[in-house]
Amino acid sequence: MRLFIAIDLSADIQAENSRLVKELGLREYSGVRIVPSQNIHLTLKFIGDFDDRKIPGLCAAIRESIAEVSPFRITLNSCGVFPPRDNVNVVWTGVSDKAGKLNNLVNQIDETCLLFNIQKEKRSFTPHLTIARVKRECRDSEVIRRKIQLAIPKEITQTVNEIILFASDLRSTGSVYTVVEKFELSAK
Repeated sequence: MRLFIAIDLSADIQAENSRLVKELGLREYSGVRIVPSQNIHLTLKFIGDFDDRKIPGLCAAIRESIAEVSPFRITLNSCGVFPPRDNVNVVWTGVSDKAGKLNNLVNQIDETCLLFNIQKEKRSFTPHLTIARVKRECRDSEVIRRKIQLAIPKEITQTVNEIILFASDLRSTGSVYTVVEKFELSAK
């Protein structure tokens, strides 16, 4: 089973991402695939293919590792593209948390996943929401990059009360995500 751990987003953040896609005219460009709003989430850890028989153990370990994590707030507050130079592959909106709990949570998840031989990312964590993917052959990559540099999302804050282990099923029509387990952030 192909797995990842993420934060589900509020309706307000989803609506703002949809507004930005429309304002930027991303649907007008050939080679740009918009991520459906119901599929936009804040990925904390991409696990990849994982043995189904080990999922209960992974869930128990995650639950234990986040037992002391209390709910926190994230704010949608930026836009950008990956990579920062060359042809654009991803258009994203960024989130932050002033308390620094998001990065701590990601580090805890990484440490837990190492127990299951799931390696840490080589890149540093950049909290972002992928709103569009751009094919390599897209001729409008630089136009998209310039538009994103001028875009300013409405700042929207949401409380993170849980993280979710999702299964990802890749289909010709796009990815379908299924909740495997929810983990409440409940420390006081």
